[in-house]
Amino acid sequence: MYAKAAPHAGQTLLVGSAGLGGELAGHLSAGTSRATFDAFSGPIVFVVGSRATRSREQVEQLRKQNATVVLEAPNGIAEHAAGTADAHQIVLLAVEDASGAGADAVDVAHRLGAAGLEIADRIGADAMVVTGGDTAIALLEVSGCSVIDVCGNLMPGIPFSSFERNGRRVYLVTKAGGFGAADTLVDVVRCLRTGAVVNEG
Repeated sequence: MYAKAAPHAGQTLLVGSAGLGGELAGHLSAGTSRATFDAFSGPIVFVVGSRATRSREQVEQLRKQNATVVLEAPNGIAEHAAGTADAHQIVLLAVEDASGAGADAVDVAHRLGAAGLEIADRIGADAMVVTGGDTAIALLEVSGCSVIDVCGNLMPGIPFSSFERNGRRVYLVTKAGGFGAADTLVDVVRCLRTGAVVNEG
């Protein structure tokens, strides 16, 4: 079946389960080289919009890493960026406003995305990690980016892409909020710092 579908993949809208899609993707990529990138030595900006418990656990594990700064952003607004000058990992974390004032989820995601991009621009970060699908979409919308280049899987279930930003290429790692183990963000940092892409399931 995959052999018959593969020649038409570029001109056909394929509909089906993720399992079938994964098998077809494997068939299409058979014999091709594995996606690679140079290891990142500069700062990495994390934009965590997901409120999932697992995301919070992952941020806490990342917080323990050397030169990591976590900036809380009530309703997506980052008011303070102290301590980021020498940070290797800067985490922008969406939290509820202390006053209990609510905010529209879409607005929060856009404010958080804009704040993450502002930090990345200011410090010249060439890699960003975004947790939460709504946050990733909002960040790309705020960036004005119309095209992203999908590079492959950094780790199983965690793709990485790149896009143009102010004349430079920024790598973007996206992860579902509730996905992964408690140390998944730490593993993401390890992959980015070593240039090691893990494609095996």
